[in-house]
Amino acid sequence: MASNERIKKYLDAGTVLGQVTRARAEEIVRELASAGDIQREQAQEWVDHLVERSRKTSEQILDLVRHEVSQQLSKIDAS
Repeated sequence: MASNERIKKYLDAGTVLGQVTRARAEEIVRELASAGDIQREQAQEWVDHLVERSRKTSEQILDLVRHEVSQQLSKIDAS
């Protein structure tokens, strides 16, 4: 079985740019299963995990952008 670093790399790659579609998550999990990094029985759990992690990452990015926009607008209003 491959190291956790390899699996982490797949997870990070899948979520770094925002939302991962379920199809992309399934593709990533298929690659992991084919390489023997995860068991096929775990595939659905991993797909769900990738999609959820992606959703949370997207929400965090949106929150960060909203906060920054709010800060910038308050600076304009103060002028």
